[in-house]
Amino acid sequence: MGTKILNDRASGDQEWVAELRSSLLDDGYSLSVNKRKWSIAPVGAAEIPLSPQVSDLEAALTDKGFTVSANHYQQAFSAFKRRDWEACNASTRATIEGFFVEVAAVKANFSPRPGQSNGTPAIEKLSEVGMFEPGEHDYVKGFWKMSHTNGSHPGLSSEQEALFRFSAATSALAFFIHRWTS
Repeated sequence: MGTKILNDRASGDQEWVAELRSSLLDDGYSLSVNKRKWSIAPVGAAEIPLSPQVSDLEAALTDKGFTVSANHYQQAFSAFKRRDWEACNASTRATIEGFFVEVAAVKANFSPRPGQSNGTPAIEKLSEVGMFEPGEHDYVKGFWKMSHTNGSHPGLSSEQEALFRFSAATSALAFFIHRWTS
């Protein structure tokens, strides 16, 4: 019904169309137009071109007992759907840290320091015990370092930046969770 009304009456630059788009996004749906034909689809089809991977990683984190990481990952995806780029980046960073800390605790006898950032020490501990293949340690260190720029601290984020970080984290963590927990 919604697409019929849009196709019959909407021009795209009307205020009510922007409000509808925002409302649909809040509910996890995207609104798009192609050659004057409107469509409504679940977020993921266009906004995050990784929709199957998002679901797979979310399930894997939960199934493998990475509850902290799964919680932060769900928050990152929710923030992305709300178009809250800084919150998405912050929760993506927390997902990455939580995952590597949880893996290092199990696979490398890592003891997190309460009240402190444990991402770098966990990544280094995983490297010390040989969990990374050649080049992977440098990739993870670089990605971890980059995750601390912009976002909720310091500065602002853009949609493209949030999409990049969320997509990169999804791909990397899916890769590592399947290799390290199989």
